[in-house]
Amino acid sequence: MSSSFKTNFYVSFGIAAIIGLLLFIQTTNALISGILTLILGTLSFIFGYVGDYLGEKRHYTVINSNGFLGLINDGFSVEKKERYVGLTGTYNGYIVDIYYDWSTVVKPRVHKAFVINFYFQPIKGSDEFKDDIYNQFVDRHKVSNFGFYPHQYWWKDGMLSVKIGATMWNPSRKKLIKYLKKGSEILQKERLRPLDKEGLRLHREEYPYHLVPEIDLYFMQEEVEVF
Repeated sequence: MSSSFKTNFYVSFGIAAIIGLLLFIQTTNALISGILTLILGTLSFIFGYVGDYLGEKRHYTVINSNGFLGLINDGFSVEKKERYVGLTGTYNGYIVDIYYDWSTVVKPRVHKAFVINFYFQPIKGSDEFKDDIYNQFVDRHKVSNFGFYPHQYWWKDGMLSVKIGATMWNPSRKKLIKYLKKGSEILQKERLRPLDKEGLRLHREEYPYHLVPEIDLYFMQEEVEVF
């Protein structure tokens, strides 16, 4: 049984059990509470499992979409690590990772996104100092999410993630280039210097969970085939 399968099972029936317990407290009817727990748990598990299956499948198939193939023609390359598949390359001097994530957050009720990670040299100073700097970045680069492709900028020390809300259509090369340009221009405006390949490699060796694609597949040790 895969870890995602078990997690979905435990979460689905765990939440259903809590709801069933609350109902039992209100009604003291064990039969109705038990039946409701079973129904809710089963439905939640099925929807979660199907969502994960379709989301992971799209994570792989998007590599063969016109937009991603266009970037490959521009010089980006396919990166495979564990069960993760994405694009990696450079844009305006910044190392970039691009991939599809069906379980991230763009804004409330939008949790499917094409993610573009830009890596830069982490800011030096105390945690309080860095928090203040990144809060200023957040305030300066707020976006309006009215439109077909909502997007947000998410900051970590050394990384800017541009998250583009996903629809049923994969983004074109033009759309991806648009957000590659936006992200790199923000970093240049804030005078954040690119992190070179060797620096990023050494950083990931020391901090395996920092400055990497933030998706579970990147750490799941199973082989996959790209559809």
